[in-house]
Amino acid sequence: MTLSRFLIAPLLMLLALVGCTSSSGSIDYNSSTDFNAINRYGFLPVDDKTDPLVAERLQSALTQQLNARGWQVVEAVDAQTSGATVAIRYQSWPESQTRDSGLTIGVGGGRSSGNTSIGGSVAIPVGDSTRLVQVVRIDMVQEGKVIWRGRDDYPISDRDSPEKRTERTQQLVAELLAQFPPQ
Repeated sequence: MTLSRFLIAPLLMLLALVGCTSSSGSIDYNSSTDFNAINRYGFLPVDDKTDPLVAERLQSALTQQLNARGWQVVEAVDAQTSGATVAIRYQSWPESQTRDSGLTIGVGGGRSSGNTSIGGSVAIPVGDSTRLVQVVRIDMVQEGKVIWRGRDDYPISDRDSPEKRTERTQQLVAELLAQFPPQ
């Protein structure tokens, strides 16, 4: 019975940690836009800050997601596009982020006498407190104005394979566009 308590406590702690991890993505949009009328898209030129390999993965993932919705790609677009067509601008950059929360090991002691007790502890962080992420921002533009924006990130490492990076990019784009069109 006592052994099972020792096994359950770490399991519950692990579940609590996993439950706290969620997508950090954010969506913003112009609420007066009729998103249901949009069914064509084209890409604006990529800025110089976006890695060409990341840009290729993003454009491929966006094309896949939008074509699956029945949208049609338009070869020539500019920021002044209007009607049923949007111009898509995307950016991506690596960023070092501080973890919001981390696992710590507490060491403490206490003293008790009667109904009074005194306690203290020291928290020792476990692991690195920063992480490297690939930030992605996708803008849909009409008539020179951003009408929809999605932003999110995913962890990266120098050891990630190209396949893993492609998979993470596709997953991120799918998660962002799952919230499009806004309801």
